[in-house]
Amino acid sequence: MSIEIILNTKNNYLDDLLIEFEKEFTALSRYIKPRLAALIRQGVPTREAVAAVFDEAGYTQLVQGLIDKYDELIKYGAALGKAAGIPLVLTERSLALLELIKETEFDKILGSRESIINTIIDAGLRREIEGADLRGIIADIESKVEELGRRIGAEAHTGASIFDRTIKSEQFKEAGIELFVYVGPNDEVTRDSCKSILGDPRQHIGWTRDEIDASEVSFITGGGYNCRHEFLPFVPEVDALVEENNAV
Repeated sequence: MSIEIILNTKNNYLDDLLIEFEKEFTALSRYIKPRLAALIRQGVPTREAVAAVFDEAGYTQLVQGLIDKYDELIKYGAALGKAAGIPLVLTERSLALLELIKETEFDKILGSRESIINTIIDAGLRREIEGADLRGIIADIESKVEELGRRIGAEAHTGASIFDRTIKSEQFKEAGIELFVYVGPNDEVTRDSCKSILGDPRQHIGWTRDEIDASEVSFITGGGYNCRHEFLPFVPEVDALVEENNAV
């Protein structure tokens, strides 16, 4: 299997992962929204009462299921390594790093509901103190829940990409790879920082780790939130892919 096909298959997996999550969150939100509305009708809710609605809906299990699916990316790292002639070897340190990323992402996404909890408590206070319109409050809460789903989706995509790049970073360190090339689309939504790297002459001779560290992008986070690019070893198979993308 070619490196281009492996990368496309991996990216499709990430896209499908988020599509499935959005479907599951939409179903979960149908349980959450009316129960949050019921809490507001009763007065100013406690933090515990709002958190309990999410727990009863299965929010924690949904987030854990999403994070657990990051492990599938190891398979794509192994396939890419095979195509590039670079075996995937993950040391105990590497595996510990990957687990830490998963734990951090889990805590971050689970904690995203705090913004909803604060919104609902503030809304309850406004209704009690100012007599704020109940229908408007409920509509705002429903909007916030939907916004939460979109934010988690974007956060999960970024977290999965960091997990994937960390696999490769550890793999390439273990193999002693010294030169890299930046791979990914160069289109109308590509960040200026990524465009700069994609057009740099070092794309044709390879980037050292030190040069990457001093550049506008990062080996692990790329160009930032939701970045679609990554550094791969400067080997003929990858160089051919870069030349093909530049020709488009």
